[in-house]
Amino acid sequence: MQQIENDWNTLKDNNELQIIFRYAKAAKLLTTSLATLIYLSIFVVICNQHVPSFFGIKAPLNRSQQNELLFQVEYFLDCDKYYHTIQLHLDIGLIIAAMTILSTESFCLILAIHAFGLFKIASYRMEHIIDKSVPNAFMEKHCVCQDNIVTAVNSHRRAIEFSEIVKSTFAIPYLAVILLGVTSSSVNLFLLFQVIMSASTIDDLIRSVIYVFCLFVYMFLTNFAGQKFIDYDVDVYKKICSIQWYNAPLKTQKQILFIMQKAIKNYHMDVGGLYSPSLEGFTALMSASLSYFTVLCSVRSSNNLSQ
Repeated sequence: MQQIENDWNTLKDNNELQIIFRYAKAAKLLTTSLATLIYLSIFVVICNQHVPSFFGIKAPLNRSQQNELLFQVEYFLDCDKYYHTIQLHLDIGLIIAAMTILSTESFCLILAIHAFGLFKIASYRMEHIIDKSVPNAFMEKHCVCQDNIVTAVNSHRRAIEFSEIVKSTFAIPYLAVILLGVTSSSVNLFLLFQVIMSASTIDDLIRSVIYVFCLFVYMFLTNFAGQKFIDYDVDVYKKICSIQWYNAPLKTQKQILFIMQKAIKNYHMDVGGLYSPSLEGFTALMSASLSYFTVLCSVRSSNNLSQ
């Protein structure tokens, strides 16, 4: 957070301030939308659990369905007698879990979007290394280009440094989430397959589909964020290549060539050196999940044959 404040304080150009403000506004909008979606979903789930029992909407024949808990847990109590107390405990746990997920994921989202803004400012500065409004006097033009190069390189360096701070902070937890996501998606696909084959109730089918859908969406969004790091860094390199280097002094041209050689290596938000979040990585994760799902189905089929 101190780094973010320093980045804002170092910006003086109005166009650069508009860029960082636009990304901050996008982060605020996405955070608000995410919070609204999560809390609205929790409200719908809680209402679906409590409203029918309070108003007697369900018929007495569906008493077992009425007393079905939100999660399959064991309290070693009479679930029918203490149904509302147990369900209240589950609801409180659900709200706390949702608040934890919202706070951590929205904070990671804000940090990532701020990094995108820094890369965009670096691209803007790279694009304006050669200022057309500078007089044609050699020394004056060289000094202005020199200052622009230093400013552009520093902005790109600050963007990479901030990204490295984010990576060093969240790399290990993110790797654990990735491993958990692959295994959970495989297991939930297998459970969904079992629900379909066993002709279970529509509620079980909908619940399984929602679990699988949420896992895939979460894994896609996290990998999409990693892909955006790559895209924004590539955009910096494209801006360097598109500037009118031939209008700059010879020494400035050599410096631009050095910057191009430095920026040709794309920045990757790798996780512990083991995984790089990207759309290609998302495809690999989905392939791994389907492979594990196939293994589970094969094991189930072999067990059925042995029985």
